[in-house]
Amino acid sequence: MPRDLHQRRVNCSALSIYPGPDTLGGCSDHMVLVPISGIHRGVIYALEYAKSIAPGHVKAVYVNLNEDATQQLKEKWLTWGEGAELVVLQSPLQIVDKTTAKVH
Repeated sequence: MPRDLHQRRVNCSALSIYPGPDTLGGCSDHMVLVPISGIHRGVIYALEYAKSIAPGHVKAVYVNLNEDATQQLKEKWLTWGEGAELVVLQSPLQIVDKTTAKVH
């Protein structure tokens, strides 16, 4: 293990009380995933909290069940996304056959 990586792990150890409780931020490279169902006040609060514990490492995850609703969410995300990346997953449970407009 490279010495600088080892030193960083030692410096960011969860057991360390130094440099102090107010200055321990920035040690984690963990990604925080915030599952969302749309945009509402609860999502905004969740994103703000996630950014407070992992600045620059926050992604919102949305499952696409409806193309129109997903497009509306993406448009709103530009304004309300709080700088977090939006990841849209395709639902494996709902496949729309566009030629017959039936849900399988």
